[in-house]
Amino acid sequence: MNRYLIIPIFTLLVTFLMSACTTDSAPVANEEMMMVFQETEPGTEPFFTRMLVSKSHMRLNEGDDSSDYTLLDRDNQLIYTVTHGQKRIMQISPRETENKIEQELVMDAKKLKDSDIPEIEGQQPMHYQLKVNDKVCSDVYVIKDFSPLAESALREFSRILSSIHLANMHNTPVEMLDDCFLAHDVKASARHLQFGFPILQRNENGSSRLLVDYDRNYKPTENIFKLPDSYRMTDMSGAPLETS
Repeated sequence: MNRYLIIPIFTLLVTFLMSACTTDSAPVANEEMMMVFQETEPGTEPFFTRMLVSKSHMRLNEGDDSSDYTLLDRDNQLIYTVTHGQKRIMQISPRETENKIEQELVMDAKKLKDSDIPEIEGQQPMHYQLKVNDKVCSDVYVIKDFSPLAESALREFSRILSSIHLANMHNTPVEMLDDCFLAHDVKASARHLQFGFPILQRNENGSSRLLVDYDRNYKPTENIFKLPDSYRMTDMSGAPLETS
């Protein structure tokens, strides 16, 4: 696997893609995959997150195997956040609600030509601007069929979170309920995946996510997708849940 220093994000994208150009073979279908992303948030230093995905689970964390993590149980459509310091597991379940988005949200996408971006695994990345009510909410650079496994897991993860956002919409600060949030985090949470897998996504709020490493031959350790046995389980309100 290749490692990259934190450098300006577009330069890092080009460096990564140029390195990937050495492989002309088509992606291999796999049952597990590892990806590393560089994330940026306004006012903070860039940081790395790791995504491990299989047919039954997806795990997200910022450090190594011993760090706190978020786990998607794909079979039961549940999300768990594991906090080692508190020995706590919070379960996030899909929510049903009668809440509706009242604002009109007209979603459109504009394809741009960026001929200076090198190919990755034989494909030229495609650049799309995702708009809502004529406002650019995100720029995404995507590769089609890069990882159907990861795409499907991210769709499921986004769907659960969007149901939570919709159910809690009346308790969400008004300043957060802009068109981009309502469209991309609530109504169409997997919109960034509609054209392919995003190797780079830049959002209008200043956040970004860049794929900097991946391993199609990743083999998970025995317990990487399991929850700790001795931790207390709670729901999102902090109420304890019984475990079998």
